[in-house]
Amino acid sequence: MTTAYHYTTRDRALFIIGMEVIVPATASVNAGEKPLVWFSRNDRWEPTATKLIQYEGLPLRRATWEEMVRFEPVRFAVLAKTLIPWADIPSATGMKRRVAKELAEIGRVQGANPSHWMGSLDPVHLSSVLAIEQYVDGAWVPDPASELLHGSILQPIAEVVA
Repeated sequence: MTTAYHYTTRDRALFIIGMEVIVPATASVNAGEKPLVWFSRNDRWEPTATKLIQYEGLPLRRATWEEMVRFEPVRFAVLAKTLIPWADIPSATGMKRRVAKELAEIGRVQGANPSHWMGSLDPVHLSSVLAIEQYVDGAWVPDPASELLHGSILQPIAEVVA
């Protein structure tokens, strides 16, 4: 069973949990394209999910991993077979070939592997989420916030996949 993850930070995760759904991203979506809920099969972190930060008087830049840890990374795990693979995303969303190539190249520069990317055109309801995990002390562990919504239904992903 292959798992894909929607990576985010604590503040966004709490919003998602409160809404009980992960909605498609609309930022930077070109006219005529359908937005997606983005996922990655990278089980460590998806580099393109790294926040952009700016300190006073300095240029905007990508956060380091140490800085990202301060934002409290969280991930939502789903079955990859329920998602659209990267190879099919351009045609499914109406993304122009040039845009897809540029997006993939930008991702590679950031350390991502575009073949790990997946997406959903539809909102992803938390009822289809296998696990919600947080990054703590160098490892992905069950997120306590998941119990607020599902009680003991959500299990650590290691137990689900095993």
